[in-house]
Amino acid sequence: MSKHIETTLTTFDDFVTANSTSKITRVKAAKDFLNDPTPFQVRSFYNPLKRGLIEAFEAGGAPADIRAAAAAASAPRARHYEECAAGAVRWRGRKALVWADVRPTTWSHGDLTVKVNPELGLEIDGVPYVIKLYFKEPALTKRKCEVPLHLLDLCYPDARVGVLDLRRGKLHVPTRLVAGIDALLQGEAASFVTMWNAL
Repeated sequence: MSKHIETTLTTFDDFVTANSTSKITRVKAAKDFLNDPTPFQVRSFYNPLKRGLIEAFEAGGAPADIRAAAAAASAPRARHYEECAAGAVRWRGRKALVWADVRPTTWSHGDLTVKVNPELGLEIDGVPYVIKLYFKEPALTKRKCEVPLHLLDLCYPDARVGVLDLRRGKLHVPTRLVAGIDALLQGEAASFVTMWNAL
């Protein structure tokens, strides 16, 4: 009997955008991460920065507070944290920001549930936004944004949504509906579950 599976938005996105047999690698990595007894706070490279940035924007997003979120990082995290914080400061600019609580939610299909947990809920110049943070070194591409933006759009219909590429200081927002994307995600969810149960 198939067991219900939960995964993160980032893991599911990595799976959907992976090519061919690299999908197997993504599922194996997700299972290994789930079964690792090490606390998540230790395993997650960017978790301390993520928590610091949330606190900084919740307090108003002052540049000094954003930079302070990266200041305590030790090698090898220091360079990565500093680059992300610098990009966040550039993006913040002179925008009028008001914090708005955003609750995590889920998207499900079949035996897969994807946890959708954006980090920032903000009114930006009076417009409500729900924002997922992107920390990784490779630049965020338009294609790489399609899955998280669509799932954010589905889960938060009363706000504008975006994925913030921290290092580049660039907020990616939906520009068009990708034809057939719901069918794609349903098919990929079924594929994820099949591989998970087979590995």
